[in-house]
Amino acid sequence: MLRCGAGVPAGILIRALVAAAILLPATFATVVRAEEPAESTAATKAQALAARSRVTAATRDAVANLLEEIGRTPLSGNITVRDLLARTSSFDDLAKTLQGAEQIGGPRWVDDRTCQVELQISGPRIGIALRRIVAANPGASPISLAELNLALTQWKDRSFSAIGVAVAHGPLMTTVTTTTTT
Repeated sequence: MLRCGAGVPAGILIRALVAAAILLPATFATVVRAEEPAESTAATKAQALAARSRVTAATRDAVANLLEEIGRTPLSGNITVRDLLARTSSFDDLAKTLQGAEQIGGPRWVDDRTCQVELQISGPRIGIALRRIVAANPGASPISLAELNLALTQWKDRSFSAIGVAVAHGPLMTTVTTTTTT
């Protein structure tokens, strides 16, 4: 019988090495697979959170841009929506309405740092908000409810849209590498 230097029969040693060669990689792979999802899940969650914050920021920018666009719209004579909102201190009231604007498509990623969101809202929905503002502030409003209603008749088929953009300071998508030493 052939024996190795430690006095263990060679056949037993070979079977032990073969078993170790079969079991060790499977065990090692199981350990690595068990650890990877936790790391990749954490990375995925961090990326999703960063992406959501960019979409939220782009949506806020789109609302601000809608407010700016609608504010430039004339109502009567030299009076614009911005004038109405300024005199009645109602910018926040209209902004709340604009937060309910419809998102057109999904967020668009121009690159790994830049997100765009497009919002659209109908003229009649804006008209409802403006009527509410004038009715709540008749003394401060630079336009009467009757004049506003006349101006808004032209808005029944109109819609307003704006694009908002958010840019991250660093890349959103990062590569996570894991090294295992044995």
